[in-house]
Amino acid sequence: MKLKYEMTTIEIDNSIMAVPVDCDEKFNGIIRMNETTAEILELLKSDTTEAQIVDALLSKYDAPKETIQGSVKRVVDTLRANNLLV
Repeated sequence: MKLKYEMTTIEIDNSIMAVPVDCDEKFNGIIRMNETTAEILELLKSDTTEAQIVDALLSKYDAPKETIQGSVKRVVDTLRANNLLV
């Protein structure tokens, strides 16, 4: 899976936001996120799996695998629900 649209990430007033660059009229919005979600989006710029994302985050963060898996699943589920993944 990967992002359906190219996204650019910007920081405004200590908030990280992703803005689709090449999307159609089906999605017109901004995704407000934390640093971890921004990293997940970065990983989703190329074809990957949930397991690969979890492994990448495990190598960076000192958190239980189950916690990271839950976070990745929530982000991926939200992106899928908004038709932002292929």
